[in-house]
Amino acid sequence: MIKIVTPTLNLLLAASILLFTSTVAQASNQASEFVLPSLDGSNKSRSEFGGSVMLLHFWATWCKPCVKEMPEIEASYQALKDQGFVVVTINTGDSRQKANAFIKKHGFDVPVLLDKNWEVAGQYGVRGLPTSFFIDSTHNIYKKVEGGSLTQNNIMNTVRDRLDIKE
Repeated sequence: MIKIVTPTLNLLLAASILLFTSTVAQASNQASEFVLPSLDGSNKSRSEFGGSVMLLHFWATWCKPCVKEMPEIEASYQALKDQGFVVVTINTGDSRQKANAFIKKHGFDVPVLLDKNWEVAGQYGVRGLPTSFFIDSTHNIYKKVEGGSLTQNNIMNTVRDRLDIKE
């Protein structure tokens, strides 16, 4: 009796996990709301930033691919911010002082929020750095980019249609 029940229970358990995972994946297309401290110490929520298209970028100062992407992100932000493009960078794990020193040293103007304990990164399913999410005006995540491959050109191509920018 036990030999018959065990495989059946294992099958039911596997089916339940698959069903749960599918449900979570479908729900995760919507960008979650969060509140994090900014470099100036004030708390900011994702929804406060508005915009037609948002690039939500998780990074750290010790991450070489992150450091490589930041000038590309900054240039895209400067080129498109008046057209509804919003960038929110979330520093994961660094102290406020370290993140602030990095931003000032490089002269970046992108907003920086701090996720010291990876709580929001975990909420978004971030497994490694850098990880970026493109979010449309309905809060739908329409693209995820991992591993340091963002350039100004591919950022522009990714947001062009959503911002209705002509070539």
